[in-house]
Amino acid sequence: MDLRALSSGGGRQAAAKLIGSQIQAGGQRRLAKGKTTPCDSLDRGGRRQIGQVELTLRRGRQKGLNIVTGGEDGNVRIYEIDGCSPSSEPQVLIETKGGPIQCLAVHNVTRFGQKDVTAVDSQGTLTVLCGQQILSRQSLAAHALTCLQVQEDGRGYIEIVTSTEGGLITACQASSQLWSFNLNDIIKMVQGNFFPSSQLGSAGGGVGGGVDSRQVALGCSSGSIYIFYNMSVTAEEVARAESPITQLAALTLPDSPLDLLLCSGHFAALNVYRHGELAYKHETNDWVNSIVTADVDSDGVNEVVIGCQDNTISALKFL
Repeated sequence: MDLRALSSGGGRQAAAKLIGSQIQAGGQRRLAKGKTTPCDSLDRGGRRQIGQVELTLRRGRQKGLNIVTGGEDGNVRIYEIDGCSPSSEPQVLIETKGGPIQCLAVHNVTRFGQKDVTAVDSQGTLTVLCGQQILSRQSLAAHALTCLQVQEDGRGYIEIVTSTEGGLITACQASSQLWSFNLNDIIKMVQGNFFPSSQLGSAGGGVGGGVDSRQVALGCSSGSIYIFYNMSVTAEEVARAESPITQLAALTLPDSPLDLLLCSGHFAALNVYRHGELAYKHETNDWVNSIVTADVDSDGVNEVVIGCQDNTISALKFL
């Protein structure tokens, strides 16, 4: 799982996304479903409309499309498209009370029956607009939020995920922050079955005591280990090494539904964690800088091969 696969938005040139059938924008440019294209300002009153532009279907008695724009003035404007071209003036103007808008998302995050507008700006503020009013404002970063995504799983659980160019990723709900971490602090990641999904609490959101291979262990420069699962990160560390972590690996055993978590770092040992507890510690003469799992003796069960900075290689078998 690549946690850096969050696209940035905003910038000096606006982008338009079409949701629905083809339209003729301004009588000049035709967009196909799902395509994006640079677009000019829709505001003809002399105000610059540089920011994120989102098109969404109107519900209820209204038919057609709405264009939702975010500008450098921090305002959200909503235009109606009747026929082939948008109106020259916005039908709705909402002040976010923040800085220049970097990204917009249109999604029913409040479950109040209509789509809400979520905006992030250059001041690091997330604003949720509901019913043409500000529902909530959350200050998430000291710098600009350049990416915004709304995630919804199969159970309808919604998280608003933002990020900065500096690597700070934060997840929120409409009025509260869920978790936050900085990618620059994460040294290594490894995927595996480390905990029953029910044991992960709010991070997993799972039901029952089953395992799930979509868990990702995050090793940090502080020595802390967290679990990323179902678009959430555990609020507390699940394990901790005594020094900064440099390597992580997962070892699957034939008689265990859960994997062992192997960890090395700025210490002369290989730490082996089971259920977050330090189950075994293999002392070495130098730092371990490489961990590989392989079936060395061809018995159908993987062993652990470690390489140390003193140029020694060892194979370990866990029974």
